[in-house]
Amino acid sequence: MKSIVKESQGPGFPTGKQPESSDLDMSLLDANLRLSVTERLRRHDAALRTLLALRAAVNTQKAAVRQLKALRERGGGEPREGA
Repeated sequence: MKSIVKESQGPGFPTGKQPESSDLDMSLLDANLRLSVTERLRRHDAALRTLLALRAAVNTQKAAVRQLKALRERGGGEPREGA
């Protein structure tokens, strides 16, 4: 299948030809460009929502760790079993 990405595109390839050993997977770019703008935006929004949810989860976990450390420093120690 012929790439829809022009060979002369891309700032990393001043000669207009992309090297065969490039680390770029042009098939992924081609597949993305075949999608409608609406579908690309939909996928972007889904990825952004996932990223924000993961960031919130990490921040929640970090806050819990800080609270546990503060409890230990005040002599709270480990939570008792059954408590």
